[in-house]
Amino acid sequence: MQQQKKPRWPNLFIVGAARAGTSSLHRYLSTVEEVYMSPRKEPHFFSHDFVSHLGCKVMSYEEDYLALFANATTQRYLGESSTSYLPCAAASLVIFERMPSARIIVSLRDPVERAFSHYLMELRSGSFNGSFEQEINRELSNYSDRKLGRLHLCHYVEKIEQYISAFGSQQVKILVFEDWVKQPDLALSEILKFLELHNTGVKSEHEVHNRYHKKTWFAMQLRRSKTFVKVARKAIPESWRITVQEKILTRHAEKPAIDRAGSELLIEYYKNDVIKLEALLNRRLPWKWFQ
Repeated sequence: MQQQKKPRWPNLFIVGAARAGTSSLHRYLSTVEEVYMSPRKEPHFFSHDFVSHLGCKVMSYEEDYLALFANATTQRYLGESSTSYLPCAAASLVIFERMPSARIIVSLRDPVERAFSHYLMELRSGSFNGSFEQEINRELSNYSDRKLGRLHLCHYVEKIEQYISAFGSQQVKILVFEDWVKQPDLALSEILKFLELHNTGVKSEHEVHNRYHKKTWFAMQLRRSKTFVKVARKAIPESWRITVQEKILTRHAEKPAIDRAGSELLIEYYKNDVIKLEALLNRRLPWKWFQ
């Protein structure tokens, strides 16, 4: 009788931030020989209580979660990406309790740009219908509505300090989105150095994920049918959904500009956090809204 292979826990986590290039980082790392990245992004296993109210599809059961890594062989790192692990206060400690030797990667983006990108995503999905300024004001005046907290994910300093406190600075790699978008190959090289892996010449895809799309008229009509949505989720494999969305349900469009009123609200709200973050990182951040 063949002995069953003992499941392995992941030891590499991309924890956020949301809308800060984590999809690209996940794909880049999946091309590295010594790294096995989960075929599913955003399992949210270590933060399922935190995100379940948002309607996210989460993995709550250990058996299902570990099955994501069942096809790994001798890779040094098993990795996954869940952007809820950064804002979730408990995630750093829960991950540490399970895998104290894990490596943590964080990608940070200008809070104004990140919030606007998240706003556009929610607008396309139908979760938001007001202007950027209106949605910000609604969130800032209603902390009890946890769903509105989706724009409220940019208090980086406290969350980063939690990971450094748990794992130590040597196990936490902080990237700045605006830096590595300009030089993706350099960023990947720095990540490999952080992971103590040889740079075998792997190149980034030079592909922008999560481009701005607008839903087609056809997609808007289908969305109104709860029956269609329910059937489609069952009938269309998860691996095909991005292709279906890009080819049939959406079209590329020019990204709207950030309205000044909304940006000014966020600049005022986040400026002290950005100052603290620059002190923590000991560098000036290339974020145009905070120059």
